[in-house]
Amino acid sequence: MSTTLAIETSCDDTSLAIVTQDKGYFSCEHMLTDSQTALHNTYGGVVPEFAYRAHADRILRVLEELWGKDLQDRIDTITVSTRPGLPWALLVWIATAHTLWKLWWKPVIEVNHIMGHVFSTLLWRRIDMKQLPYVCLTVSGGHSDIYLVQSYAFHEKIIIQDEVNWIKRQHLGIWEELKVWPFHVTKIGQTRDDAAWEAFDKVARMLWWPYPGWAWLSNLAKQWKHHELVSFRASSFDDDTLDMSFSGLKSQVYNMLRKLEKNNIELDEQMKANIAFAFEQKITHMLATKLYQAVRQYKACSVGLVGGVAANSVLREQINTMVDPLHISCATPTQMVYFTDNAAMIGVVWLLEHMQ
Repeated sequence: MSTTLAIETSCDDTSLAIVTQDKGYFSCEHMLTDSQTALHNTYGGVVPEFAYRAHADRILRVLEELWGKDLQDRIDTITVSTRPGLPWALLVWIATAHTLWKLWWKPVIEVNHIMGHVFSTLLWRRIDMKQLPYVCLTVSGGHSDIYLVQSYAFHEKIIIQDEVNWIKRQHLGIWEELKVWPFHVTKIGQTRDDAAWEAFDKVARMLWWPYPGWAWLSNLAKQWKHHELVSFRASSFDDDTLDMSFSGLKSQVYNMLRKLEKNNIELDEQMKANIAFAFEQKITHMLATKLYQAVRQYKACSVGLVGGVAANSVLREQINTMVDPLHISCATPTQMVYFTDNAAMIGVVWLLEHMQ
């Protein structure tokens, strides 16, 4: 059995957790997360400088709540979330983790943040290698990507992207390939502009709702009364690519609102619900279609849906509808708290590495 103290400060959630792996089963004994949503709501989005200050102010208070758990004697390592993330926010884990290293002499291990999301579905579950190859859609705050997860024995079958795509993808701070024992992970698709979460938030702001807007927009869509539905056109790429684009969809909403204003048409609550419903249906269909395309292309035995937007019930329903005829399962995190940024998922990745 292995136990780690995991720290997550990559964006706007200060989270610490005690995570354990025992014979391939992953559990989170205790997790505390301090969200900064109320702080950033004032500014309509995450302000990196304020996020950094909030992390610095809150992380010791969160750590103090865990201190009584006999941490020093129980943990084997300190696991921390690293790139991608807000540089200033990541400084907080550097200071905290290395201070604890000086106090406890426990190794500090860095973990890729996105890999934390990819393997968040393992929390409170046991590894099942029969589910490979596994295609995972990550739809978190700043990322909308598709990953193919295979065992080492089969990863040589993957066609590596050409040099142009390799360079293009580096701006996200995610490597083309990663090895997390016993898995080989390859990114096979990504958004070319906004992440899905960002598109939801920006459209919500157009409809005069503050940050965060994706959950509000989804609730507003449920109020649509089945009147005449507005229509949006999805951005499309060649059939061979699994990349996505959401900026064009967002621009269509903006242009529609400007047209309504120009024609002196009132933007009432029903019209807002109409726009929200059409937008949500289109963006979730785009995500589900790309995931389905990846499943067919790589003959996946299972799919995963992770990240904050994965909590969207419409998206989950569309994905389940598409993959059910293929008789494969769709795995999501076992609890809502594991959908958004959290320390428990960061601990899982290192514990996987420790199993080799």
